[in-house]
Amino acid sequence: MDGQKRNFTYMPHLDGLRAVSVLAILTFHLRPDWLPGGFLGVDVFFIISGFLITSLLLDEVQNHGRIDFLRFYRRRFKRLFPSFILVILFTMISAYILFDQQKFVSVAKTALFSVFGISNLYFYKTASYFDLSSIEKPLLHIWSLSVEEQFYFIWPLVLFVTYRFVLRSSKKYYFMVGILFLLTIYFNLKHPVATFYLPFFRFYEFLVGAGLALFPWKQEAFRKHTRTYFFASLIILPVIFLTLDSMSLLPGPSSFLFILPVAYLIINGGIESKLNILNLKSFKYIGKRSYTIYLVHWPVIVFYLESKSRQQLSGSEAVFLILIVLFISEFLYRFYELPFRISRNNSKLFWISMLTLTFLVIAVCIPTLALNKKPLTSQSGLIYTQSDIDFGKQKRFGTRIKICEVKGWENCDIPQSNKFNVLIMGDSHAVDALNAMYAIFPDFDYSMSQLGGCPPTKRMTELVSRTFPDLDECIKLNKTRFDVQYLQQFDAIVINVLFGWYPPEELNRYTTFLKKAGLNKVIVFGGYFETKSELPVVINQFGFDKNKILEEIVSSNETDSILKKPTNDLGYLFFSKKESLCILSDCSFWRSNIPFTWDSHHLSFEFAIKLLSGQKDQIDAYLRMDNSY
Repeated sequence: MDGQKRNFTYMPHLDGLRAVSVLAILTFHLRPDWLPGGFLGVDVFFIISGFLITSLLLDEVQNHGRIDFLRFYRRRFKRLFPSFILVILFTMISAYILFDQQKFVSVAKTALFSVFGISNLYFYKTASYFDLSSIEKPLLHIWSLSVEEQFYFIWPLVLFVTYRFVLRSSKKYYFMVGILFLLTIYFNLKHPVATFYLPFFRFYEFLVGAGLALFPWKQEAFRKHTRTYFFASLIILPVIFLTLDSMSLLPGPSSFLFILPVAYLIINGGIESKLNILNLKSFKYIGKRSYTIYLVHWPVIVFYLESKSRQQLSGSEAVFLILIVLFISEFLYRFYELPFRISRNNSKLFWISMLTLTFLVIAVCIPTLALNKKPLTSQSGLIYTQSDIDFGKQKRFGTRIKICEVKGWENCDIPQSNKFNVLIMGDSHAVDALNAMYAIFPDFDYSMSQLGGCPPTKRMTELVSRTFPDLDECIKLNKTRFDVQYLQQFDAIVINVLFGWYPPEELNRYTTFLKKAGLNKVIVFGGYFETKSELPVVINQFGFDKNKILEEIVSSNETDSILKKPTNDLGYLFFSKKESLCILSDCSFWRSNIPFTWDSHHLSFEFAIKLLSGQKDQIDAYLRMDNSY
């Protein structure tokens, strides 16, 4: 930095680059198969933000010798908060109308953390297999805004304190950024969820942008072959959006292929050319509204899918929602956001409006979380109250708790030498197998190899994205599942998992491994039904109407035909849940007013303990073969 007066001016092409970013994100969220790497648009926003914020701060430091922190935070607040809090409020209103109790409570939690700028920390702490899927979280996208807010809070002070020393040397600066980048890659290999949500692991992107502002990129050395590098960057960026996907190791070595063209487009994206889409009026128009589009798009997608009771959009629906998002964004930008931004005589009205909207959001969130239900709703007349549903979900774990209290929690999964030892293996459905087995063989000793969303496989990283909850813990657990010495401690293994992204063919591979390893007693369960919404909520809405329940079935888990023969051919025992719980084609969705699931797929305790009723003699004979328990 040369110490000369600075005066950062508006760079129109950055609005074009914002347009590219937000359209990539929008396309990815509407139809991931159209643009698998569109999620990287968020990373583009981070780099742009680092550049712009640092440029503005440097103007203050170099022109006035200080940073007016209060003015900076006030300007950021007035720029970001009005549309943010309004979208939060309307999202809660929509969720109140469309969502059931559990989903609305989840939205209220997210809204509260979002208002305080820490939703990314909330999503990091709550990311688990038991949590709602992303398509049921209309405020999930706010995590990136929380990361930006945290950067805005920290960076002005860091810049002011350090720029005269370390930041005066580009080599020292980029060395530190490089170290941070390498640390992020290292932690991404072990803790991908942390590197996705936590600000420390995202700051390197902001700092790349900041470096463009800190150092003299306008010198001639940086402008050689400008047009060649520009068009190369303009081509590389969409190619990356098309070729990288959620399974890619990001951040990783391929990050350079993404960061370098973005950086070059920021500093040299304004060249005059008819082929420069960043200068197109339509792109600059969208870019100016990119923040509003980003805020609006995800709630619109989530609520549309909720209204249709589906998880995916057709091509025509995706195009329709793009138009809806653009219309809402334009209305919000023109008649709400822009007036607040350009008016200089409504300071009092602005603060009163923002405080009122914030109060309304918090006033809904607090009683919702305190009561664990929608406020102003009565549960009288419902077939199942929220307390009934919560109790039913918790009851599934009663057997597991009972066993661990008797054995001691520290010894709960250690086999006992004087008993017939059974290892119950699977994901969050493993406890259903435990309930089924314990109901007919209470004298066996039971250990568990269980983690939500973690079926037995060596190919987790091929089956799920790197941000899959508890991925590193699952990989660690699966190492024990392929440890023959560990498995041989048990007299029998019982496996129960949810099929979907985990295909039944993968379980066949695992049972083949068990046979080759000399494990002779294995029991495998097939799948059952899965519903779109929580079954008790559906019954509350429609009563015990079987036709309505059938409309809610999203998966009937047709896995028996794939599992049964290979399992039996190995000399193992296969049990079909449908054969146990269905009479001919008449399958039970409830018994004595107890639903088969208190959510959408885990068996209720009452159904689980009936799963093997009438099968005790068959199982007993199978387990006694070559054993003397």
